[in-house]
Amino acid sequence: MDYKTYENQLMENYKYNPIDIEIGFYALCSYQPQAWNYVFESVRKYYPNEPIILFNDGIDQYDYSEIAKKYNCIYIKKDRNICLLWNNLEDAYEFLSRTSEACKILEKYNKEWIIHLHPDVICNGKISYYPPGYLCGVSAGSNTGKSNNNFNNSPEWKNIETYIINLHPNLEINGWGWCGGSIMNIPIFNKVYENVLKSDETYKLETLAKIYKESVKYEDTMIPILFMINGFYYRIWKDNPEYHRGEQKGAFLHGYKEHYDFKKAQLSLDDFNKLRIMQANPLVK
Repeated sequence: MDYKTYENQLMENYKYNPIDIEIGFYALCSYQPQAWNYVFESVRKYYPNEPIILFNDGIDQYDYSEIAKKYNCIYIKKDRNICLLWNNLEDAYEFLSRTSEACKILEKYNKEWIIHLHPDVICNGKISYYPPGYLCGVSAGSNTGKSNNNFNNSPEWKNIETYIINLHPNLEINGWGWCGGSIMNIPIFNKVYENVLKSDETYKLETLAKIYKESVKYEDTMIPILFMINGFYYRIWKDNPEYHRGEQKGAFLHGYKEHYDFKKAQLSLDDFNKLRIMQANPLVK
């Protein structure tokens, strides 16, 4: 799909017209079990038979084995918790390893695409729009083909963009936003991950971290950047809108936190976090 067609598609009204696409899902489940239960319930409403790989992310905290049975997920226990915010490169490499593990399983089911689930992503219907690229996700509130999460945000991000452009001068660059509910082509991820594992420093996480450590701290930035340094652009997916920005028409709503603990307690996220800190340590005020 050429860029103009892609951009025009984003601007047109959403049309629910389900298509057939070979997809599977994976999730790293740790906190917010009540929210995860609703996520899987919503997915199974529209995709009752597609494979879901559930990684129990740090089983000492929460045991998701019963939820896995309830929603017919492929259950994989991981004792180490990495969640979605990585403290070091070892965690980032572990995330890539788990993603690769999920992709290999889905290939056995002849799946071409993988959608990663977060506890704040719900399925709102079947997919109506074929992904306009090998890696597609949210717009961060943009109404054009370029995400509001982009390399103009700071000089440090500009340094990452310069690194990408030096490798691929003609690459289409649309920022990033591979958050929950985003989609990725499995064969292309395999190529990207193979390069990460090679000895060539060009594709190493250590190389990106030296340029700007924030670039490899979250999957919504790291995955698009890895794709871009391998010559594959990131694009916005019309079926991955953002509930918290008032957008609700699409297959997978990102930012749906109605079942989170702080929502149930009717507290702001900041107040809820302060309360948790105080409960853990009464001397902190």
